[in-house]
Amino acid sequence: MLKNALMAVAVLGLVVCLPGCKSKQEQAADQMIDVMQDIANALKTVKDKESAEAAATQIKDLAKKGSEIGKEYKELEKAMSKEERKKMDETYEPKVEAIGKQIEAEMKRIATEVKDPAALMALGAAMAGMK
Repeated sequence: MLKNALMAVAVLGLVVCLPGCKSKQEQAADQMIDVMQDIANALKTVKDKESAEAAATQIKDLAKKGSEIGKEYKELEKAMSKEERKKMDETYEPKVEAIGKQIEAEMKRIATEVKDPAALMALGAAMAGMK
């Protein structure tokens, strides 16, 4: 009886965990994707000098967070096999490219709509903070 109960708990645990269980590398990559999307979303709010400055502040914080995640990922990547790296690239590259295109489109839009050079410089400096 106890054996059956333990087996049921173990199976239930696997069923609950399997869809959501991710490696540390996948978790870091997901976090980086989230940061990039947050940057794209912040750029979408830019309509004028004031909103550009507000977005720059937000992006600066996001860039710092992204840099920290990037450092963590580089450390985790050292332990990955070639097959794991290939799988990660196949899974995450399309996501990164899509968000990168969003960011690029927003930057182009901002460059034409917001004519204030100081605001544009603030955004550029904030974006440069992510390494």
